[in-house]
Amino acid sequence: MNKPVIFHRYKGKEQMNIISYSIVYKDIFSLDDFLALLHGWLVENEYASGDDYEFREDFYLQRESPRTGKQIQIRWRVHKVPSDTKKTKLYRYDFDIDIDVRGMQQVEFMHEGKKATADKGELEIQVTGNLVIDYEEAWKNHPWLKRYKKFIIHTWLKSQTKEQKGELDKEGKRLQDFIKEHLKMKDYGPGQLKYYNPTRPPR
Repeated sequence: MNKPVIFHRYKGKEQMNIISYSIVYKDIFSLDDFLALLHGWLVENEYASGDDYEFREDFYLQRESPRTGKQIQIRWRVHKVPSDTKKTKLYRYDFDIDIDVRGMQQVEFMHEGKKATADKGELEIQVTGNLVIDYEEAWKNHPWLKRYKKFIIHTWLKSQTKEQKGELDKEGKRLQDFIKEHLKMKDYGPGQLKYYNPTRPPR
């Protein structure tokens, strides 16, 4: 039996890694609420459809142990074509979002005299933003453009490519700020990320 051949999704395509970061949070949170808010951001910024049937995890794995709690891995792969470049089919913004939950357990607390439940554990979100050039390979397969593709993109359209890289970087940072704001985290500067507990309901 022949071994399966695995192809990288960027095989044959030119892509540039523009931004990468990881956010780690350890405390009480609601995983369902976090995923819903994150999905909402992607819909609002045109990276995903609001239709749940069309938006599915590219990968989902859950393990559960009475001793260590739930371990969950979620992988989202989303993209959008900037509105001002749709005619050229030249640029696409890709976000790889990896969500890892470790040791998650349900905890109970009293809120306004009523018993409520939440999740507690470690939540890590890794985000990678890539700029994909000629994402449909229309230029690569064009009888004339394919001969001058690199020159056009990296010389003639150098400033436009630089602008798209800058826009994707901004979007990646906006997403980072959105995640940190939801998780109630403070930024103490590059390499100095610290955490503090969110305001908890009275016990």
